[in-house]
Amino acid sequence: MVYSERPIDGVEKRLNKNSNNTKSEFHSGQIDDAQPIVDWTNGIIRIKNDDEKLDSVSLLFLGDVFPTGSIEKRLLEEDSETTLEEIRQIAQTVDITIFNLECPLTLTKKSIIKKGPSLKADPDIAEKLVLGKINLACLANNHIMDFGINGVMETINSLDAQSIQHVGVGKSPSEACKPQYLEIRDFRISIFNSAEAEFSAVTEDKYGACDNECGMFKDYLIEMKKSSDIQVAVFHGGREYARIPPPHTYQFYNRAASQGFTIVIGHHPHVPQGIQLIGKSFVAYSLGNLVFEPDYGKHDKMSSYGYAVKAKVSKRGLEEIQIIPYKVKDGWEIQILTGKERGFFLAYLRTLSKQISSYEKVKDYWRSEAAKFLKTRNLPNLAGNIVGVQAGGSVLRLIITAAWTLIYSVLGFISPKQAKVYVQNALMTQSHRMFILEALNQINSDKSAE
Repeated sequence: MVYSERPIDGVEKRLNKNSNNTKSEFHSGQIDDAQPIVDWTNGIIRIKNDDEKLDSVSLLFLGDVFPTGSIEKRLLEEDSETTLEEIRQIAQTVDITIFNLECPLTLTKKSIIKKGPSLKADPDIAEKLVLGKINLACLANNHIMDFGINGVMETINSLDAQSIQHVGVGKSPSEACKPQYLEIRDFRISIFNSAEAEFSAVTEDKYGACDNECGMFKDYLIEMKKSSDIQVAVFHGGREYARIPPPHTYQFYNRAASQGFTIVIGHHPHVPQGIQLIGKSFVAYSLGNLVFEPDYGKHDKMSSYGYAVKAKVSKRGLEEIQIIPYKVKDGWEIQILTGKERGFFLAYLRTLSKQISSYEKVKDYWRSEAAKFLKTRNLPNLAGNIVGVQAGGSVLRLIITAAWTLIYSVLGFISPKQAKVYVQNALMTQSHRMFILEALNQINSDKSAE
């Protein structure tokens, strides 16, 4: 990727002295007479409304939470206060704290058959996730069903025992996609949560996570607007470790904002991605990791960085956004960035946000990435890594995964069922499928030009 070899301390050597910027840098559309004031030095976006003062509610959005391995041990046995203390202090200053719980909290040992790792954490971790006054765990993601129905039900019971609200799963599409409503003072806030289809996806006869493709958020949004003051969407999807969201993800989040969600938050890439104002709405394409086993993503320095979004809303809509960058020190301690390092991160986020100021920029970026991968990757290198490798690699790898897994199955290296699962993963997940189609289009274009 363009940014993968650029460490956080080398993105920008100096900050623009005049960091207050016009909306054209990452803003699409107008906010009526309320114009945004963007202060990149302090990571603050204010919507300049009229002088009328309205009561407000504050929300804190946090990144991916996967408290297993060394972090799980520390949270349960050693220094749990140090690990989350700085985040907890911020959460105590807001009304509602929302995070993505990336794995089930379960003691169940039998995992489902799937492509990629099966993740879980101890149910007692739920107590450590009581961060703010009202807490909401978003469960629609690609790992929540890793340990089947028993695993997710144990998760829900553990969250309920700690009075942590939850959203995004159910026994049918209508139940899984049902928004969660939270009431604070005289406000009612609704949260919709869905994910790209993977092995956790709900069906009519299988418990699971709300699926982006079957959720049809527009239908739910109509009712949410009737029944709540502020509407929030939390999505899970895109490409792991990608600095720029894929075109289909970009369009999906844009559509959610354009159709009326006040705030749209993205998870899954495990690295920070840019932000955008669309009409009256704010979009953060990926917050990055919050609590995550350091062995996952250790090849990517940016997986140790992320940002929280603190939002102030009133019945008029969005009032203010504050970006709160942090890093995960030594794989477990979350530290809010300050001083020069905070400035570097905000400059980095600003750079990412410029890259996604239009759909054309996003599409051109991914088209060039696909072309680069097709030119630089070769079959022998890819073939040796097909089995067990995550599908987040090159475009060409995705294309030949199906063929090679079938060959491995015939030769007896993997079972036919495993081969089916590998192929299924490459085709049913939109981010994977779109890459395959883009690569095939480029291959066909090259042949047509010959």
